[in-house]
Order: sequence, then C-alpha cells, then structure tokens
Amino acid sequence: MLTISKPLSAGQAHRYHQEEFGNARENYYSNADAIRGEWHGQLARHWRLIGVVDAEPFQRLAEGQDPHTDESVVRHRVVGTYTNDRGQAVTPMAHRAGWDATFSAPKSVSITALVGGDARVRLAHTESVTVALDALEYYVQARRGDDAPEATDQLARGPHRGAEAAEIAARQTREAKVHLSHEAMQQRHQEVARRFGDQPAHLVREAQTRAPRLDPAEAGISARVAVTFAKDRNLERDAVVDERTLLRDALNRAMGEQTVHAITTEFERRVEAGEFIGVPQRSGTRSRAFTTQEMINLEREAIQMMQAGRQICPPLSSGNESDFASRHPHLNLGQRAAVEQVMASRDRILSLEGVAGAGKTTALAAIRDGAERAGYRVEGLAPTSRAVQMLVDAGIQARTLQHHLASREESHDVPPRFYVLDESSLASTRQMHEFLQRREADDRVLLVGDTRQHRAVDAGRPFEQLQEAGMLTVRLDTIVRQRDPALKAVVEQLARGHTAAAIHQLQAQGRVYEIAAPQERLQAIAREYLRHPDGTLIVSPDNHSRAEINDVIHRARQATGQVARVEHRVRVLVPRQDLTGADRQWATRYQPGDVVRDTKGSATHGLGAGEYARVAHIDADRNLVTVRRSHGNRITTTRAVCRG
Repeated sequence: MLTISKPLSAGQAHRYHQEEFGNARENYYSNADAIRGEWHGQLARHWRLIGVVDAEPFQRLAEGQDPHTDESVVRHRVVGTYTNDRGQAVTPMAHRAGWDATFSAPKSVSITALVGGDARVRLAHTESVTVALDALEYYVQARRGDDAPEATDQLARGPHRGAEAAEIAARQTREAKVHLSHEAMQQRHQEVARRFGDQPAHLVREAQTRAPRLDPAEAGISARVAVTFAKDRNLERDAVVDERTLLRDALNRAMGEQTVHAITTEFERRVEAGEFIGVPQRSGTRSRAFTTQEMINLEREAIQMMQAGRQICPPLSSGNESDFASRHPHLNLGQRAAVEQVMASRDRILSLEGVAGAGKTTALAAIRDGAERAGYRVEGLAPTSRAVQMLVDAGIQARTLQHHLASREESHDVPPRFYVLDESSLASTRQMHEFLQRREADDRVLLVGDTRQHRAVDAGRPFEQLQEAGMLTVRLDTIVRQRDPALKAVVEQLARGHTAAAIHQLQAQGRVYEIAAPQERLQAIAREYLRHPDGTLIVSPDNHSRAEINDVIHRARQATGQVARVEHRVRVLVPRQDLTGADRQWATRYQPGDVVRDTKGSATHGLGAGEYARVAHIDADRNLVTVRRSHGNRITTTRAVCRG
C-alpha cells in the first residue's frame, strides 16, 4: 500500500531527515545502529547523487537549491493571507519541499520477513518498492508558477526501511518511541510469535517448499487474461479509462502470476494493435487515456441516428396558439415557450433540458396532450423508478428503461409512438444506442434531462454528446418551485453550477450551519426530523452514516412512543453494486457466506432462473466457486454463480 503525506515544508523535511535517518537508536528498523537512505530517480542521477543520502544535499534540495551549491532552482512564491469562500483566513505554504511516500507491505509479509527471518521476502519487498518508485516518478509532476507541469523525481528510503515504519501522512506530530534496539525489538516479536504457535516459521517453511514459478507460460493467469479483465472491468462503466487504472487492475488480477514488465508489454502490444485507442488529454498530463473502437462506433451511430431524423416529421401542433392556450392556461411564459418549441419541431429526436424546480412535470403533461391529439401513443421511460413516477404524475404511462430494453414486444399495427425518456443523462451509451436503434420509422423521441445531473453508472455520456452534435435542445430554465426570493436566488445559483457561492448565501441567510461533533450532529438531525417528519429530507454521503442516522432517529422515535420498543430483526440481502461483470467471473471477489443469484439459470447444473445459493468455498488458483443450494446440494462452477 502507498500512503502519500500532505506537502512538507523545508523545515518539516529537515526534521523528517533528522528523525528518520539521523537517529538510529529511536528507529525500530535500524541496522547496526545506522540507517541509510538511498538516492533514486533521474534527477538524482543527473546531479550525480548516488548511494547514501547525506544531510547537507538533502537539506539544500528541501530548500529548493542545487544539492552541490546554494544556487536556487525553485522559485518560492510570496506568501500572503487570503479569505476563502467560507470567510476563513488562509495562509498558504511558501515552499513545498516534498512529500513522504510510504510503501507498506501487508502484515503477513512483514511478519514473514522480519520475525520469520525470510531474507527472500525482505529482498522482494525492496525490489518491488524500487519498481514502484520508477512508476511513481513517471507520473509525479510539479508546476513552476503558471508554467506547464513538469516531471519531478523522488527520494527513496534505503533497504532497511521497515514496512511498518511510522507514516508522516497519518499524523502531523510524532508519538514518543520506545527506546529499544533493533535486536531487542526483534526478540520481542519472536517471543510473541512463539506464544501463538510460531506462525511465521510455518509460513517460511511452507514457502521454501514451493518451487518458484519462473516461466510466465506456467502461470495460472496469463498477461493476456489479466489485461482483458482490466479492459472489461473498466469499460463497462466508463467510456474513457486512464492508463494507470487499466494497469492497476491487470496487475491485481495477475498478482503473484505475472511481472509488471509482462503486463505492460501485453498492454502496449494491444495498444499498437488498435484494441485500445488513445484519447487526447489536457496539456501536461503524463498518463494516457483510452477507449475502444466498439465504444466509438456506438457513440457515432447514435449521433447518426439523431442527425438522420432532422426536419423529416410533421409538427405536433396545429398552429392554433389560442386553442392551445385555452387548454393549458396554467402554464407560465417559460413553460409555454418550451412546450410550443417541442410541438413545432419537425425533428424525430430532440431534447428538453430543465433545471430542478422549473415545472417540468407540468410542461410534460401539456406535451403529452399535444402528442396524443396528433395521433401518437405516448410512452414514458426512465432509468430510475423515481423518475418513472414523475412521468406517471404527468399522465404518461411509464416504466423503466431497463425493463423496456429487456422486453422484445412487437409493435406492428399500432399507432406511432412518442417516447419521453426522462433523466436521459443517466442512460449509458449502450442503453441509448439500443433504445434509438429499436425505434420504428414513425416513432419520435423526446430526451428529457439535465447535463448537470449525475451521469450513468455504466459507460458513456450520450445525452451530452447528442447535444454537442447538434440535437435540438429546448430549455426550461425559469424556477417556479421556490417562492421565497432569497431561497430562489440560491437555487438559481445552484442550477448554474455556482455551488460555492450558493452555499455561502445559505450560510449568510442562516439556512445552513455546522455541528462539528458527530454525536451532537446526529442528535440534532433526529430532533429536526421528529419536529417535521413529513417535510424533512435527510441526505447522507455514504451507507455507514445512513445507518447511523437511521438508528439515532429510530431510538428517538422509540423514546417518544412513536415506534414500539419491541424490535424484530431480519436479514436482508444487499446488492454488490461495486461488482462489474468482469468481477463476477473472478472467484476471489466472493467470500464464503455470500449469497449469489443466478439470473438466467443453468441447465448444466440444474439451477433455475433467479435461484439463490450460498458460497461455500473458493478455489482461487483454479478460479472456482462452490455454492450450496437451499436443499444442501453443492455445485462447483466458474460461470453460473458469477452472472447474478
């Protein structure tokens, strides 16, 4: 694991060197009362800094000077205090001397090497840190004033760096250390190991009996399989993926089976073959980004379908504005203008973009009325059940987009359809492509959404891309939900993306305040909820805080008699949203006790569609999962349980 500290000033870097390198007696992992750091990186070689890190050149570098002279090579900025968006006074650091990057091995590795005395593990860790530093050096950049970012170099601890050394990033001040020599600390660890079965010695003996796997062809996971896994895992949910992410997941998949060189060689081979297509990055970015030809084709075809449908349909409206106004007198000027634009359009595919609170449901009800009068059957679709309900509120028969795409009903001998796809920004590239491709020649599509909303879980941003490619977009920007002028001004700022200014206004109006203490904050939330349970919406950033808030409110309602004190606990299944399709085919992504569901069933294993089973055993080497069915039968498979 790599932990990187906050920026260190020159003084902090100097103290860091003194404490970590200059005082062997207080360091657990000193060797013969000496700690030796080693220079590493291209810039170190340029300055002929080789071998042991001495205090004087280290201090000069920390000050931004040439390590051999006092010549300044880094321009220090002028320090001034400014007020941030929250009204707080901030004084930035005059010079960032560097960062502390701590490479920590897993506990099992540390114990095997340091307590078990397996020198091979210590050497492997040191060599792996060297490789990691080379990779880190390539991506680390610095900026001189307003100039473009430039590559930088790093300093490495020597081979006696312990895996469990204190991490600068974890604390700004150091705890007092126990004054024990390296030998005394080693003896203490060995005494603890003996009391608990001498597990490090067992691990070392077991490891020594295994023949090293030197031939990559004998590996259980090939570099090709590992890179394919990384590709499938990431491009399921992102249309463009960073090179580092792809290499990270490929290395994780081939852990212990393939070297970094083997993975990068396979990756570059497939880049040259055109399987991964480079995407332009902003200036100064060292990491490359890639997509695939399949994704490019899906995006291009969706745009072509939109462009081919321009100006080919008759308008929905009859042109009688007085008749339309008499049927919908409740529309405000902004809503009426938006509805009239949609009704007058001759495009087969167009969009309606509306900010929250602009009366979109009211406008859609009027559009639905006009489309039905023009002879269309109006159907609503949305990626979420909440959006489906909003379409229903507009009088539109609706269902989820996923359900629509999963069905294959025939549409012969029926009126042409007018589809309203709400929350279109949440539709992925694959979903949008399939949806548009399945439309009949006389069907029409209204894509409703907001490019400032969340994007799709799966890969792509087709709603934005179609707009960028010239899709007619009708705007609905006048907010009608908020009546309070001050609050309406805040909402308008949020709608324009000015979040910091909006929060500052809310604070100035006394609508937002902070309770720093966690328990006090939870209790305050519970009190406010009990005061206005019907009109209170609680938003939490993660599942852990959600569970805490729910528990505090539940206890508070019990205390007031709103909820009975007798409780009934039930176990519920929580879907693993973090698992992609590629993850589901990797045995180590499961744990004994997990419940899996086969969505399609398997005639080979006798599994019914939708059947649940519990994971009983994992065979990571052969990528096998054994599951226990409800009646006790066990099935070992690489595929069936990985689909659900």
